[in-house]
Amino acid sequence: MFSPWSELRFAARRLRRAPSFATAVVLVLALGVGATTAVFSLVNGILLEPLPFPEPGRLVRLRHTVRDAGAATVDQSDASVMLYQSAARAFDGVAAWRFADGILGASVHDQSAIRARGARVTSNFFDVMGVRPALGRAFAPGEDRPGANRVVVLSHRIWQQHLHGEPNAVGRQVVVNDVPRTIVGIMPKHFAYPANHVELWLPLARDPAHGRTFDLVGIARLKRGVSTASAQADLARVLGASSPVTSAQSHLAPQVQSLQDSIVGPVSQMLWLVFGGVVLVLLVACTNVAGLFLVRAERMQLELAVRGALGSGLGGMLALTLSESLLLSAVAGSAGGWLAALAMSAARSAGMPPPPPAPRPGRRRRAR
Repeated sequence: MFSPWSELRFAARRLRRAPSFATAVVLVLALGVGATTAVFSLVNGILLEPLPFPEPGRLVRLRHTVRDAGAATVDQSDASVMLYQSAARAFDGVAAWRFADGILGASVHDQSAIRARGARVTSNFFDVMGVRPALGRAFAPGEDRPGANRVVVLSHRIWQQHLHGEPNAVGRQVVVNDVPRTIVGIMPKHFAYPANHVELWLPLARDPAHGRTFDLVGIARLKRGVSTASAQADLARVLGASSPVTSAQSHLAPQVQSLQDSIVGPVSQMLWLVFGGVVLVLLVACTNVAGLFLVRAERMQLELAVRGALGSGLGGMLALTLSESLLLSAVAGSAGGWLAALAMSAARSAGMPPPPPAPRPGRRRRAR
């Protein structure tokens, strides 16, 4: 009588007698499945999945196109951010950020000093993102003004690893680059904006006289029902109605783009091309494996003839040929999943998904 388990055991014994064939099939399929799974995971996580923020479709990136410089674009200045915050009508909030210069040194009483990356953000940054701290609070209005209270928001990782997850960490003092600051909030575990490596968020002090240096990344949350085109027209109205702080500002045209497109735009085409390439690799791998099975089928004609002579029907014939395929596919699929997990772990260690493009600390772009 036909027994699936006995057929699988028999297939395993036959494969042990053909280690070269089994190894070749498993390696070819595992590499094809692993590469395809890893790249699709990246495509899904970066291009297909929405951003991990509330109502991510309302989040936009604010830029400027320089009229007399072709397609050149610049970000925001202190003056433009403050202008849009006060006069724009299309948004529930306008915020800005930039990476803190260099690596910050931070230390807490009775704890060893650490070195971490930071970002300077406007006081309404977390409100615009729609994310609230897991502990404590976000920056209060006015804490990004010059001379305001020196405060800091920490990442969940620093709170867990260096403050041991103490629930009374909020309100403690932390020294950041020799400046004492009060911890006012701890962010949720998976919050990673503007980049995965950011561990500290500091208030961004702005000066309305700074209208020529465009080193701030502007983000905003659209009001419900407002399109990016309407928001762009609103910013053009605001910019046109204002008295330019500098001659550079008079040559700017606002540009509004969804935050997700601004993040994945530079890599989307490359990822789709890579995904198409690995799908072709998987097809080639399947074709090669099919060729190996055809060669092996020629050598199994004697076994098939014996089974037929002993009265085995079509089911027995199929069981002989499919049991090996099923067993090798299961092993190759498991190995491919393991390879994909290793590749994804390496990608996360390398900083994927990539952070949004932004001006590098210390290098400022000026509009001409």
